[in-house]
Amino acid sequence: MNWKMVLYHISIKYAVSTVAVAAVVALWGSIGVVSAIDRLPLIARVFELVGIGYSEVTSIFFFPSIPTYC
Repeated sequence: MNWKMVLYHISIKYAVSTVAVAAVVALWGSIGVVSAIDRLPLIARVFELVGIGYSEVTSIFFFPSIPTYC
C-alpha cells in the first residue's frame, strides 16, 4: 500500500504527526538526560553496581540451573 494512500485515509493526520513529533522529542530528551547522568562520576558507578546486582539476582532466582563462575 502506498504511504500517500495511508495518510489520506487517516482522518486525524495532525494528531498522528503531533504524537510522532512528541515521541521523537521525548526520546531525544531522555537520551540527553541519560548521557548527562552518565557524565557524573559517582552516579555512573552506582548505576554500574545496580546493574551488576540486578544481573546476579536475576541469574540466581530465574536461572538457578545455570552455573555461575564466580
